[in-house]
Amino acid sequence: MRKLLLAIALCLFALPAIAQPITCPTRPFGDSSNACASTAFVQSAASGGSGATARQRLTATLTYWVRIDGSDTNCTGLTNAAYVSGSFPQSCAFLTIQYAADTISNTLDLNGQFVNIALGNGTYAGFRQDPWVGVGFIQLLGNCGTPSEMRATSPPS
Repeated sequence: MRKLLLAIALCLFALPAIAQPITCPTRPFGDSSNACASTAFVQSAASGGSGATARQRLTATLTYWVRIDGSDTNCTGLTNAAYVSGSFPQSCAFLTIQYAADTISNTLDLNGQFVNIALGNGTYAGFRQDPWVGVGFIQLLGNCGTPSEMRATSPPS
């Protein structure tokens, strides 16, 4: 019996302690701490924020309106209406395609849905579409009846 206990004790002390690495799929690259980020923090970081702001997850097609008489700073972009000086936020169109594109990239999870950017007649600056979250489709819709009423300038570099 004594030999058995001695053999067990030798085995226990002879084996090196094997530390298991802490796994955390949300830990930022290069962070060797053992703290894991919360889901809200990760969602916020993915959207470029520093707080815990969740993205709007689409469940149906969404349309943003853009018109030359709209406003990027005072309108929601959810209505085909001109901006009228006054309260904020107003249910009116955005001014630029770029602002609509940025709103899509920064605030939405497309979740397999369509997002339309509907353009009123006029001349618009080109735009850059940053990556968006979720699988989905983004479409520019214009004046198909009179396409000559719509123009676009060079895209940004």
